Amino acid sequence: MLAPGVMFEYWQKTPVGGHLLKDWVESSFDRNTIDKIKQEIGKGLLRAESYEQIAERMSVGFGMTKNEIDTLVRTTIRTAHNEAAERVYSQNKDLFDELRWTAAVNDRTCLLCAALEGKRFTLEAHPPCPVHPRCRCTLLPVLKSLKDLGLTTKDIEEFAAEERIVS
Repeated sequence: MLAPGVMFEYWQKTPVGGHLLKDWVESSFDRNTIDKIKQEIGKGLLRAESYEQIAERMSVGFGMTKNEIDTLVRTTIRTAHNEAAERVYSQNKDLFDELRWTAAVNDRTCLLCAALEGKRFTLEAHPPCPVHPRCRCTLLPVLKSLKDLGLTTKDIEEFAAEERIVS
């Protein structure tokens, strides 16, 4: 089996459908259209719309196929979600300093995502997520040990008792 680093390099250098998503968007649309696409996706997020609802609303006026719109919407939202989560993790380095790659493992999982599944990375050095269009992966924080947090099990038990948390 190939190492995750080798697989990642392959995906970075091998476009999907002939283009990397960012390059495809930037070469296919003028700045005004790109801003409108971002605005429509943002509007959908504010309205708590599903991927499908956002893509359906965008199916007119952008000159893309349904598949292209769906890929763009899903990948843009996943990218924004992961970037926001990473900012939260970075601001809480006192709680965690590692991330665990979590793939949606099923018959649609690509080889790269399967190879990365469960791997741990530092907050500072990890593959970008998503790694390809329509990627369903995410990076989850790994909580430091009680010892690393300066806590004991007794501290946790006392806190639970004070807060009336039933175990």
